[in-house]
Amino acid sequence: DLAVLYKGDKFFPEEIRSIESGFRRTFLYVRGKLCGERIDLIVCHLPSQLSRRENRLRAQRRLATFVDSLHRADTSARIIIAGDFNDTPDAASFEIIDGTLMNLGRKLHERGEGTIRYEGKWDLIDMFMVSPGLDGRTDMEICRIPFLMTWERKHPGEKPLRTYSGPRYIGGVSDHCPIILKIYH
Repeated sequence: DLAVLYKGDKFFPEEIRSIESGFRRTFLYVRGKLCGERIDLIVCHLPSQLSRRENRLRAQRRLATFVDSLHRADTSARIIIAGDFNDTPDAASFEIIDGTLMNLGRKLHERGEGTIRYEGKWDLIDMFMVSPGLDGRTDMEICRIPFLMTWERKHPGEKPLRTYSGPRYIGGVSDHCPIILKIYH
């Protein structure tokens, strides 16, 4: 259930593989060249809040171990992690990887922005983390396109238009807003 969308004239994948996460979902690893610069991209979907917290921590530990292996191989590695972490940036679980990577979602979270809306409250659980070499050259945005949104009556306000509500198909795309990473030269 993981994918990477990119501009084919800007990013050139060199290696694509699955990485074991310690849970039933895998991480997607893509190494490539972005405008001539090598980038290591990891896409993840960590276990949900309904799962045992230990499952999410085990997946984050595995993610941290993989990031460490990339740093050991190349201390100047440009690493980007993208995905659904199923935790907000202030969660204790991020201490596992904090310090190694910068969480681009932290500022948005502190402003009350989010990618998923539950009982009228926005939570930011989809985010990008980048290595220090990319800090200051990157920006994260939450994409709220009108056709991806719907009005919620129970807790008035917009929320993402999901594909299913229980077993009922309602024709949306996702219950999460997409996120965009901008990288500047």
